[in-house]
Amino acid sequence: MTLDRKEHIAELIKKANKVAIVTAPRGVDILASAMALAEYIDHEYNKKNDVIYATKNASQIQELPHDFPATKKILNDIEKRTLKVKINYAGTEIETIDYYKEDDETLILDIKPIDGKFKPEERIKYEVKGGKYDLYITLGIESLEELERNISITKEEAENTDIINIDLSKDNKRYGKVNVIYPEADSYVSLLLSKFGEWNYTPNKDVSQMLLFALTR
Repeated sequence: MTLDRKEHIAELIKKANKVAIVTAPRGVDILASAMALAEYIDHEYNKKNDVIYATKNASQIQELPHDFPATKKILNDIEKRTLKVKINYAGTEIETIDYYKEDDETLILDIKPIDGKFKPEERIKYEVKGGKYDLYITLGIESLEELERNISITKEEAENTDIINIDLSKDNKRYGKVNVIYPEADSYVSLLLSKFGEWNYTPNKDVSQMLLFALTR
């Protein structure tokens, strides 16, 4: 558990390849704060990031004000992972490719014909793409258990990925590597503005527009 000084937060952001900013589904204030954080991370650290309004009911995103000034797509869950299999079939005349389930746990990819010189260990490669985050920034999520309920993340992933935990609740379990917990703050936007001041960050046009939108609602 680390104090919420700028250098501690900056250290986690700098070493991450991709960041997920995850909010509880509580309307404009919390989502505008998440979007402003996304712009801050993009402009100050040039890091890829996704904004996730964590709800199992994706229609809640459609219920947000139609003029909400989103600068990127709002997701309702983390990006789904995909498995990509690459097969080097040079010198082999493939005639058919079939796939089917052998049982509830096994998927078979059936490729015909394959000659006797085909060496699978040399010709077949795979990679998993998408959905891998090195840092979670959570807003309004009180515990790891709540995070696991709201998005498609395993207990192991939640426990072994760096988290910056931002909340206004005194009941927050302080589960982050860095915990930014201020029950005395009036809103997430006011908390974020206070932090921007501490970090000597002057919000750009996109961030200012986002925060102003929330303050005037």
